[in-house]
Amino acid sequence: MIPLIEYEICFSAQRASDRVHLLSKLQTLFETVIPGRDAYDAARDMQEALTKKGAHRSCGPIDLMLAATAHVEQLAVLHIDKDYVTVARYWPGFKQLRLDTELPI
Repeated sequence: MIPLIEYEICFSAQRASDRVHLLSKLQTLFETVIPGRDAYDAARDMQEALTKKGAHRSCGPIDLMLAATAHVEQLAVLHIDKDYVTVARYWPGFKQLRLDTELPI
Protein backbone atom coordinates (compact mmCIF):
# COMPACT_ATOMS: atom_id res chain seq x y z
CA MET A 1 0.00 0.00 0.00
CA ILE A 2 1.32 3.43 -0.83
CA PRO A 3 0.71 6.31 1.59
CA LEU A 4 -1.59 8.12 -0.87
CA ILE A 5 -4.04 5.20 -0.74
CA GLU A 6 -3.89 5.21 3.07
CA TYR A 7 -4.89 8.88 3.00
CA GLU A 8 -7.69 8.21 0.54
CA ILE A 9 -9.09 5.31 2.59
CA CYS A 10 -8.83 7.23 5.87
CA PHE A 11 -10.66 10.17 4.28
CA SER A 12 -13.82 8.06 4.63
CA ALA A 13 -13.49 7.85 8.45
CA GLN A 14 -16.42 9.41 10.28
CA ARG A 15 -14.60 9.74 13.62
CA ALA A 16 -11.04 9.61 14.94
CA SER A 17 -11.71 6.09 16.26
CA ASP A 18 -12.75 5.01 12.74
CA ARG A 19 -9.43 6.25 11.39
CA VAL A 20 -7.50 4.37 14.06
CA HIS A 21 -9.43 1.20 13.21
CA LEU A 22 -8.84 1.62 9.47
CA LEU A 23 -5.11 2.21 9.95
CA SER A 24 -4.84 -0.84 12.18
CA LYS A 25 -6.50 -3.03 9.55
CA LEU A 26 -4.41 -1.59 6.72
CA GLN A 27 -1.15 -2.10 8.61
CA THR A 28 -2.14 -5.69 9.39
CA LEU A 29 -3.04 -6.50 5.79
CA PHE A 30 -0.54 -4.54 3.72
CA GLU A 31 3.10 -3.59 3.69
CA THR A 32 3.89 0.06 2.99
CA VAL A 33 5.65 0.72 -0.30
CA ILE A 34 7.07 4.16 -0.97
CA PRO A 35 7.00 5.09 -4.67
CA GLY A 36 10.42 5.83 -6.12
CA ARG A 37 11.48 7.63 -9.29
CA ASP A 38 10.68 4.55 -11.39
CA ALA A 39 7.06 4.63 -10.21
CA TYR A 40 6.67 8.28 -11.20
CA ASP A 41 8.18 7.54 -14.60
CA ALA A 42 5.83 4.57 -15.03
CA ALA A 43 2.85 6.73 -14.02
CA ARG A 44 3.79 9.27 -16.67
CA ASP A 45 4.12 6.50 -19.27
CA MET A 46 0.82 4.93 -18.20
CA GLN A 47 -0.97 8.26 -18.48
CA GLU A 48 0.54 8.79 -21.93
CA ALA A 49 -0.66 5.32 -23.04
CA LEU A 50 -4.14 6.01 -21.66
CA THR A 51 -4.21 9.44 -23.34
CA LYS A 52 -3.35 7.92 -26.73
CA LYS A 53 -6.44 5.71 -26.35
CA GLY A 54 -8.62 8.57 -25.08
CA ALA A 55 -8.91 6.88 -21.67
CA HIS A 56 -6.73 9.22 -19.57
CA ARG A 57 -9.70 10.70 -17.70
CA SER A 58 -10.60 7.25 -16.38
CA CYS A 59 -7.75 7.09 -13.88
CA GLY A 60 -7.08 9.88 -11.39
CA PRO A 61 -3.64 10.77 -10.02
CA ILE A 62 -3.84 8.62 -6.87
CA ASP A 63 -5.07 5.55 -8.75
CA LEU A 64 -2.42 6.15 -11.39
CA MET A 65 0.36 6.28 -8.78
CA LEU A 66 -0.91 3.13 -7.10
CA ALA A 67 -1.02 1.31 -10.44
CA ALA A 68 2.44 2.50 -11.42
CA THR A 69 3.96 1.63 -8.05
CA ALA A 70 2.40 -1.84 -8.12
CA HIS A 71 3.68 -2.34 -11.66
CA VAL A 72 7.25 -1.28 -10.82
CA GLU A 73 7.28 -3.35 -7.62
CA GLN A 74 5.74 -6.35 -9.44
CA LEU A 75 2.69 -6.35 -7.15
CA ALA A 76 -1.00 -6.78 -7.96
CA VAL A 77 -3.67 -4.19 -7.18
CA LEU A 78 -6.70 -5.61 -5.33
CA HIS A 79 -9.71 -3.44 -6.06
CA ILE A 80 -13.36 -2.87 -6.86
CA ASP A 81 -12.56 0.06 -9.12
CA LYS A 82 -13.02 0.10 -12.89
CA ASP A 83 -10.06 2.49 -13.24
CA TYR A 84 -7.63 -0.39 -12.74
CA VAL A 85 -9.46 -2.51 -15.29
CA THR A 86 -8.94 0.31 -17.79
CA VAL A 87 -5.25 0.59 -16.95
CA ALA A 88 -4.85 -3.18 -17.42
CA ARG A 89 -6.51 -2.95 -20.83
CA TYR A 90 -3.88 -0.50 -22.10
CA TRP A 91 -0.81 -1.33 -19.99
CA PRO A 92 0.61 -4.82 -20.64
CA GLY A 93 1.92 -6.56 -17.55
CA PHE A 94 -0.14 -4.56 -15.05
CA LYS A 95 -1.56 -7.04 -12.53
CA GLN A 96 -4.93 -6.43 -10.93
CA LEU A 97 -7.69 -8.45 -9.34
CA ARG A 98 -11.28 -7.31 -8.94
CA LEU A 99 -12.37 -8.35 -5.45
CA ASP A 100 -16.07 -8.31 -6.29
CA THR A 101 -15.64 -10.86 -9.07
CA GLU A 102 -12.32 -12.44 -8.03
CA LEU A 103 -11.37 -12.57 -11.70
CA PRO A 104 -8.42 -10.77 -13.26
CA ILE A 105 -9.54 -8.77 -16.25
